[in-house]
Amino acid sequence: MIAGVILIAFGIGSIVLGMNARDTVSTELSRENIVGTPDMNPADTKTALEEAKLTDVSAPSCNVAGKPINSGDEARCFASYMRIHALESSGGL
Repeated sequence: MIAGVILIAFGIGSIVLGMNARDTVSTELSRENIVGTPDMNPADTKTALEEAKLTDVSAPSCNVAGKPINSGDEARCFASYMRIHALESSGGL
């Protein structure tokens, strides 16, 4: 019985912490005013990867070109493109 109550309390606490984290991410992203660059789309990125001869890297399937980054999913997509930009500029290192 006590273990059940403890598990329920732990579950409620986890939900509250998760909601707080989601709110923090949303607030911080809104404050940053991040916008995806025009080349942050799969087609342009695939072409750039071919030109840079980065054959072991695939283009993300998401598109944030010219879009404001306001959610965790958009931030993850933006980060994928930033990784590719870094690989392009470093020759894949």
